[in-house]
Amino acid sequence: MKILQSKNSIVKSVNPVVLLLTEESIQKHTIYKALVKAVPDSFKAKEKQFYVAETDQPPKFVVLLGLGKTSDIIIEKIRKAGASAVNVAKSIGFVKFSVYVESINSLPEHDVSKALSEGIVLGNYKFDKYKTKEKDSGEKIIEQVELYTLADFKPVIEAARVCDIVNESRDTANEGADIMTPIEIAAIAKSIAGKYSSVTCTILDKKQMEKMSMNLILGVSRGSEYDPVLVILEYKGAGNEKPVALVGKGVTFDSGGLNLKPSGYIENMHTDKSGAITVLYTIKAAADIGLKCNIIGVLPCCENMIGSKAQKPGSIIKSYSGKTVEIGNTDAEGRLILADAFSYTVDKLKPETIIDIATLTGSCMVTFGEHVAGMISTDEKLAKDIFDAGQKTYERVWQLPLYKEYEEEMESEKADIKNIGSKDRYAGTITAAAFLKAFTKDKPWAHLDIAGTATTDKQKSYISAGATGFGIRLFIEFLKAREKKK
Repeated sequence: MKILQSKNSIVKSVNPVVLLLTEESIQKHTIYKALVKAVPDSFKAKEKQFYVAETDQPPKFVVLLGLGKTSDIIIEKIRKAGASAVNVAKSIGFVKFSVYVESINSLPEHDVSKALSEGIVLGNYKFDKYKTKEKDSGEKIIEQVELYTLADFKPVIEAARVCDIVNESRDTANEGADIMTPIEIAAIAKSIAGKYSSVTCTILDKKQMEKMSMNLILGVSRGSEYDPVLVILEYKGAGNEKPVALVGKGVTFDSGGLNLKPSGYIENMHTDKSGAITVLYTIKAAADIGLKCNIIGVLPCCENMIGSKAQKPGSIIKSYSGKTVEIGNTDAEGRLILADAFSYTVDKLKPETIIDIATLTGSCMVTFGEHVAGMISTDEKLAKDIFDAGQKTYERVWQLPLYKEYEEEMESEKADIKNIGSKDRYAGTITAAAFLKAFTKDKPWAHLDIAGTATTDKQKSYISAGATGFGIRLFIEFLKAREKKK
């Protein structure tokens, strides 16, 4: 899809034009009054309400899209309006349309333009590549959207490009486990490095990990026919500046191992790689828009399967760091592969900060549902910066505590640490983070648990059914804000 700018008069548009109207603006909007002669009394510009008016002059069609009360307008409603415009256009067979952009409720025109582009691009996504019957269903594909605005358009194009990459990440995360294997994720990483000169890629295979005693990653993958990989993507946009390390959990299918997941939970476990996919495409987005920062993406990728070779509960495993880990539950596997990835990152890559992102705990879903990611951090400034980026992008996070008592819950009588808390279902999100903290070597660190936000079962405005792409826009905003402060 193309997002274009037009500075011409709206009456010259050959495309249908979308007007965003609030309940208070409907009667005094000058363009609305000039173009639209008859609107039913039932149209009150309530939120999500729309009316398609046919005119006797260009543009032939004007789509009136309601936003609700002016006082309730925030930037997130503008994003949702962009997705609504896409849905309306598709429903009436338009492949191109235009949007008249203006300041709304003190939101400047350039912010409105940017949010619209995000909602339009993200809202145009659908994962249907395996459907055969819908190819002839007649549903139109939106090819082009023109924004009538005089505002600086560079941030709009940049935002649209990032959202295009979010959609690519959705495709990758939605792919089934038999296709999107660990080695296939590594191949995508190599292709990104091949496309951008600012990105380099290193892949550690099973033999290399065996030599380095990355036994936590190796242990999780033992039951799988697919070998594990550790993918390292390095983006250089700021000379010798110390990098931010983004570490993403890449379990391409999580059966739970010998602590097998039940029906109702196991079916969507191909999306347990979502953290790694977020990191992968954050690197791509950073390179694509030329961020002035250095980033290292570290992706431990493997499957967690059952079988005669699968890791067993009660086993004690020596990690890459040298710490021994008691396996209390094989379905607490994400923290294991992240632990080896953390240790390698600190030891070999020397980052300034570590942020991990993972579909880690069902407890986080119980706490926050699908709307907010859990965050735990050892650095309050880092936590605030991530929180602020989440508020701006509406990929929201909420911080949970990590008191010493939670770390004590992870103590083992047999090993240095165990991978589940002493009371399995108590504070599961926090105790998982307490385990991870033991492998950070006191680096500034933040953990994002996206178990609830990584997927959804049905489309909600611009948030697609299936993989949502959560975290990419948040990370890009966080990195841009960090760049401005330096």
